[in-house]
Amino acid sequence: MLPPVIACRRKHRRFRLPPGVSGRVRFLYPFLGPRPVDLPLRDISASGISFTFSRPLPLLEPGDCLPEVTLVVGDLTIEGELLVMNLRTSARDDGVCGGLFFPADDEEIERYQRLVAWLETGEPPEEAGSFPRA
Repeated sequence: MLPPVIACRRKHRRFRLPPGVSGRVRFLYPFLGPRPVDLPLRDISASGISFTFSRPLPLLEPGDCLPEVTLVVGDLTIEGELLVMNLRTSARDDGVCGGLFFPADDEEIERYQRLVAWLETGEPPEEAGSFPRA
C-alpha cells in the first residue's frame, strides 16, 4: 500500500504584517450589488494574499475573479485583481479567502514585489516614500 500523498501548490512563504502596520483588502463585491467591501488582510506571499471575513460572502467560489481589488498596507496602496483559490468558512471563526493577486500594471508589480521583499527582510527600500514602517 502506498503512503498518502500530500499535495500543496504553495511555493512561497506567507507573511503576516508586523505589529503596528494595518492591512486591508478593498473591492466591489460583484454579487448582490455590487457593494464596496473592506476586509482585514490576513497574509501576503509572493503570489497572493488572503483576508478574513466575519459575515458570509454568498455566491463567492474558488475560480471567481475579483477585479479592481485594492490592497492597502499602511499608506501603501496596490491595485490589482484577485483569482479566488480557497474559501473557508466556519461557524466558530471568521472565514478566510485566499487567492492569486495580479497587480494591475508594471508599477503595481514593482510595488508589490517591494512589499514582499520588505516583509521577508524587515527592511523597507531606500526610496520608501509612503512605504509602511514597522
